[in-house]
Amino acid sequence: MKGLQGLKDIKFLSLISMFSDARLGFSWTTTVVNIHNPSQLTLNIGDMFMMAGLDDYTQDRRIGYSLVQDMRLVPGDNIMPSVLGLSATLPLAGKFTDIITTQDTFMSLWANSSATHNPALNAGLATLQTGVLLPINLIVPSPPPYSDTWTVKILPTTVDDGIFEMSNVFSNPFFNDFTLLGVATPDENPYAIIPTSHLEIQTPTLLSFPGMGFTDDLQYTVKAGQSVSVVFKMKLRTDISSKEDIVRLMTGLIDMAASGTPPPSIKVNWTPRIKLSGCRENVYPDLASDIYFTDRLFLKTGPDFPMIKDFYYKLYNISTTPVTSLPPPELTVMPPTPTTTPSVSPSPTSSPEVTPPPVAPAA
Repeated sequence: MKGLQGLKDIKFLSLISMFSDARLGFSWTTTVVNIHNPSQLTLNIGDMFMMAGLDDYTQDRRIGYSLVQDMRLVPGDNIMPSVLGLSATLPLAGKFTDIITTQDTFMSLWANSSATHNPALNAGLATLQTGVLLPINLIVPSPPPYSDTWTVKILPTTVDDGIFEMSNVFSNPFFNDFTLLGVATPDENPYAIIPTSHLEIQTPTLLSFPGMGFTDDLQYTVKAGQSVSVVFKMKLRTDISSKEDIVRLMTGLIDMAASGTPPPSIKVNWTPRIKLSGCRENVYPDLASDIYFTDRLFLKTGPDFPMIKDFYYKLYNISTTPVTSLPPPELTVMPPTPTTTPSVSPSPTSSPEVTPPPVAPAA
């Protein structure tokens, strides 16, 4: 490990997700870090476990463990996911979670003789001591995951199936490439504060209409520092309120959209399913607008918007004159155009590969 100089240069880049299980007594926090390799060697390590502590490298300062999956270090910067597992049985774990809400906190990391699945490599890692400075609440400046304007298009078929089109420009807040694979189910993310992902629209009655649900139709890939325009399908929800309340909210919302007043403001409650580069399992980040925006978000509507009520009137067998005669607007969405935002990205460098010898199976 001399050539790696103890891997002293580790930087925190972003928070991905947090998950806890009281039955197991653990919480898991997935982050993205940049591990700088100062040597000219490429080292294939595989899964690497390290002890995690508060300020020091002794057992009495332990708070849990850190895991990097399929770790492969190339010369220079290495951006990869890292999972911190906090154990409720360790006294300092609770103190750590309190301190991180008030100040930047140094988390010490150290290896031991079982850091990897390769005993030959573990001998060199046994004396490794390093660490990473974590920001308050694990929050750093980053691009928002989407723009502040969502554009809705009601389709001629919406009256029958409740499916309509939405468009937005999505960015990468994590500084690590990822593919979004639809919406997380309650089973996948059982501890989500709001289990059903949706847009919540403010109405003139001061009540909100949480009727626009995300579906698995929303899928895209976005690299670190880029953005992409996406047109996707959403679905009108029927599990949100009574028939009378839905009709009342619909009427107020349509009147607002038609009155020439500012576009309806919205909140985003959204937990997607994401495949993060370098992570074998899917992750489920909270992309709620309250986390990323301090100003209003807007719903951009067109002359087709009143047709939204036809679906509910048909569903509840309410006699009314359909408004499907209104011409749908022409919605033009530019094709995906990469746009660069500040991020950290490794510079590829040709270097000799160093792969630890395989572990002989135990007799």
